[in-house]
Amino acid sequence: MNSSNTASGSRLCSKHEELRAILEALATLSGYSRDLGGCFPDGSRPDVIRIDPLCGSVFVGDAKDTESPGCSASYSRLATYLRWLLRLKRGLKHSMLAICANTSARSGWETTLYRLAHENGLAHFSVRVAELDDFTVVTWLDVRAYEGGEQEHGYRRKTKGLVS
Repeated sequence: MNSSNTASGSRLCSKHEELRAILEALATLSGYSRDLGGCFPDGSRPDVIRIDPLCGSVFVGDAKDTESPGCSASYSRLATYLRWLLRLKRGLKHSMLAICANTSARSGWETTLYRLAHENGLAHFSVRVAELDDFTVVTWLDVRAYEGGEQEHGYRRKTKGLVS
């Protein structure tokens, strides 16, 4: 491998690691303080799997530096992660599936998460977005157990900052 490929490879790894670290920090700051060991029982490995020990809610995060929203392998992995979240969320208030990526892919990841929710028969969810800076966006699917009252479907957008 020549030095330009090495430099390029390490740049790609470091960008992915930067996005993964953002997800890890967001999960921890949101109360998901315990790491679940990095993989699901089937061996699938999202970049971040954390649990809120107070209520048992689960956060799954995937960093997307080089994969696009149209990538079928990415879609398949995200579908697997969502199916695991749905198995784990019984009796929980909510679970989250988050993607950290470049802002240029924002609408594509929103559409992907919305599609995944519908294909898995979810009735009580929201897809939310937070632009962290000019280059980085976190898009997440919040899956909630229905507790009566108003239910929320579909998109809720915010262009800058985090939404609670």
